[in-house]
Amino acid sequence: MTTYTSAQYVDTAPTSTEAGEQLCFQASYTFAASTALLANDIIKLAKLPANHVLTDLRLETDALGATCEASVGFLNAGATDMSQAVIAASATNVAAAAILTQNTTAGLRVAAATSGYTPIGVKITVGNTVNAALGAKITITMKYRPKQNIEV
Repeated sequence: MTTYTSAQYVDTAPTSTEAGEQLCFQASYTFAASTALLANDIIKLAKLPANHVLTDLRLETDALGATCEASVGFLNAGATDMSQAVIAASATNVAAAAILTQNTTAGLRVAAATSGYTPIGVKITVGNTVNAALGAKITITMKYRPKQNIEV
């Protein structure tokens, strides 16, 4: 298993102290030439700030190679595996260029706001049989807000 890390993953996404204010953060990873993506590879893209919840998640991707599929969502604390998909692999064929969004599912609400950041990323579920081309890019845009006091 290989783990790829975006430049944006190094720092946690910005926060706001204004209740209800929605924030937007974009993170991307650009692959080197002829990247062979294998099942269970992880692409760490962003860190959802402590005490914040996702309201929308969008995936934009170049073609990542024939047969490639992935899940997008919450990674576990060590960012070594997917803990909960927001955009499930069954709907995420990243072999061809695609734009996928999820703002209407309970999948956004499955990870309770925590006192630490929550890793957001991509898990390759079906590897590519044709390597990703030089400069192939995968990008997420996440919208999030501070959790309210009534939220667990």
